[in-house]
This record gives sequence, C-alpha cells and structure tokens, in this order.
Amino acid sequence: MKKTLSILILLIAALMFISCSHDMPDVQQSKQEAYKAEFVKAFPTVNLNQSWDYSNKDMAADDNSVLDYIPALTRGVYEGSQVISEWTSTDPLTTISNLSNVATLNEIGWLINNINLAPTKNWDPYAINDLWVYYIHGNGSSLYFPTLGVFFIQDNTEYITQMPICGYAIGSNWYFGTGAKGNGVRIDGRAYKNNNTFYWFATDDINDFGIDKKLTTYKEVITPNGASYYCFDCNGDGDFTDIVCLSIPTIAAKRYMIEDLGADEGSDFDFNDIVVDVIDNGVKQIAKVRAMGGTLDFTITIGNTSWTKSSEFNPSTMYNTINPDYSAVLTEFEVTGWTGNNISISVNGKNGLTWEIPFPRRGQAPMIIAMEPLVNWNIERQSVSADWFN
Repeated sequence: MKKTLSILILLIAALMFISCSHDMPDVQQSKQEAYKAEFVKAFPTVNLNQSWDYSNKDMAADDNSVLDYIPALTRGVYEGSQVISEWTSTDPLTTISNLSNVATLNEIGWLINNINLAPTKNWDPYAINDLWVYYIHGNGSSLYFPTLGVFFIQDNTEYITQMPICGYAIGSNWYFGTGAKGNGVRIDGRAYKNNNTFYWFATDDINDFGIDKKLTTYKEVITPNGASYYCFDCNGDGDFTDIVCLSIPTIAAKRYMIEDLGADEGSDFDFNDIVVDVIDNGVKQIAKVRAMGGTLDFTITIGNTSWTKSSEFNPSTMYNTINPDYSAVLTEFEVTGWTGNNISISVNGKNGLTWEIPFPRRGQAPMIIAMEPLVNWNIERQSVSADWFN
C-alpha cells in the first residue's frame, strides 16, 4: 500500500512539473499573440518586419552647418584620477557645462613631460570629435588666443566653425583654457566626406586659418589615470603643445519603453508601463528607472543584473505617468554586461502566472522599444502615434 501511494505521489508530482514547465511559455505565447492582434489593429500601417531600436540614428550635420555642440546626453568624463559621474536634476539633458564638480586638472606637469614622447597620428577630418579644451601653450602674454576649427565651401559660400580659446596664464607660458572649455565642442565631419574643401585648422592667430594651417596630424596622450588628450601643433614647430584638448569618451545611452505588462483585453499603447534609461559612460553602466505605469510586480534584467519593482515600490501603484516629471529618477542601480538590447522583463501576473518579455525580434509586435534618451514617455492612457514606429 505504501509503495503504491509513493508511486502515486511521484506520478502526481511529475504531472504538476510538466504542467508548470509549460505554463509560462503558453501564457507568454498567448499574450504575445493577443498583443500582436491589438497592435496591428491600432497601427495597421506599421511594418512589423523592422528593428525596434530607434536609438542609433545618425546625427549628421544639419544643412550647411557643422555641429558645434555636445549632444544633450548624460556623460561621464575622465578628469585625472576622478571620473565625473554627477548627473543633475535635468538629466539626461545634462551638458558638460552643467557639471558642477569640475576642477582644474593636476596633470599639467605630466603632460608637458610626455606630449613629445607620444607618437604622431594622422588626423581624420571626417570623424566625430568631442573635444574639451584644457590647456594652451602661450607666447608669454597675459592672455593667449589660439583657435581650432573647420573651414569649408558649400554652394559658393565659405563657412567657418572655430573655437577661439582665451587662456589665463598658469605659469611657464602655459594657460588654462576657457571659452570653448566651458561646454565642450562637437564637430561632426561625416556629412562632408564629398566636400573637397573641408578641412580642420589649428592656428595661433584667430585671423589666420588658411590652407597652410590645415590640420593633418595630432598626438594622443593617455595619462596614467586614463584621461585621453588630443594635442595640436599651431605654429609648425612640431611640439604639439599649442592646444591640448580632453577627448570626451563616447557613450551609449538608450531609453527603453515597455508596454502592456498585464493587459488581457487590448492595450492603450502608451509605452510607459516601465521606462528605464541605460547609460554606459565608458567607465560603468547605470540603469535609471523613470516611470512605472503598470500595476503588476516585475523583474527587469539588463545584461547580468536584475531588479524587482517590489524591492523598493508598491507593485500595484503607478509611478510618474499621470502627471509625469520628465527629470525625475525613481531609482537607479549599476548594471554589468549590457551589450545593446539584452534586456527582458519577467512579469508576475494574476493567479500566480508569470511570463517573459524579451526585446522583440523582427516580425514581432513590440512590447519593448529602444529610443533616444531625450524622447519623453506619454501620460497614462495616451497612446503613442504610428510615427514612433517609422
């Protein structure tokens, strides 16, 4: 009798295991299919066979101008041994000029001794260059005004974008740069690859930027603390000390918007059930939860890191979607292993059911989309437009 009972218990357990093991995929598939039907009904002109990552669109130069600004993305900048990682209340609209903890570098002596030891490199005028002027090597006057910039002709009109740098003496004819230093500069040469008049210039005379001042080489000096400096020769003497710029690390930043975590009947498609920014500043990766319009508990996994709503918040409460504060950060946490769109959501639904929401493949209706961090999420129950998916 005991043997029969034991076998019966094992059989029941096995059946329960088989049933439970298929429970999540069945729920996930049925919800995905129902969601797809509603999505196609709401957005009949949207092609499902596309990438749902809209964060990597090229930032080509506008019309006839060269971009001379740092994009409004949160940045972490190497500065000596200190990594600047301060993000203000306007994040992610923070520009370099908003950082309040920027201090004068203490690496000037090291730079002076090592600039000429660095190898000379060919300058690529058609790359994207984010630069922050720090030091200039003057001629002994109390103020010194070298300049760095680009020149080109388009539609029979000459265009000049230059960064005149006013330097204040700090000793031995070295000057601490101001002017362009305050907010950095971005010059994007990609749109001018077919313009044979386009060139960079580096000059010690702001009125002389002719072809003889064309920038063809530079030196990159990387300090023991990891800061990378671009060094330019303005007067042709080959010492590459006339203008010294910090090269600002390129970062990756995406805003993930997640929709319809638990809707069983249709959707409002406001894409605010979870809004999370993921930022890689070249030093560390950080996730910032901006809004949570869903009322179910969930666990979000980004790379190798997971975070659960109920660990800090009431799962059934909506946050920052009714009257959203677009500068607010509900919580933030460091992540590792984020390599693009390796992000997923595990949702705890009713009756103990759970299901996964991965980043969508081509052909699927998107429950997660990746946008530029400057794109605001919609208020509660306000559907996004079809333009979001074109």
